[in-house]
Amino acid sequence: MNLSEEQKEFLRENAARVPDLIDLTRQCFDRRDLDGRSKEGRAVRRFLAENAIEYKTTSRVPAEAIEFTPEQIE
Repeated sequence: MNLSEEQKEFLRENAARVPDLIDLTRQCFDRRDLDGRSKEGRAVRRFLAENAIEYKTTSRVPAEAIEFTPEQIE
């Protein structure tokens, strides 16, 4: 998928104001159902990376390790 010149200009102008990839993708395409995994989101991510524009993504926080007592192990 290729971005239009209008979309590229939108991304250049708004990336600093809206650093979140999901929100930026949704605003760029005016669709609430998009995220960074969609083809539109990948196109936005590729454009931002090619132009060295920083953005944020949703990150998963790893869960803490669970320690079981001897009774729980049995």
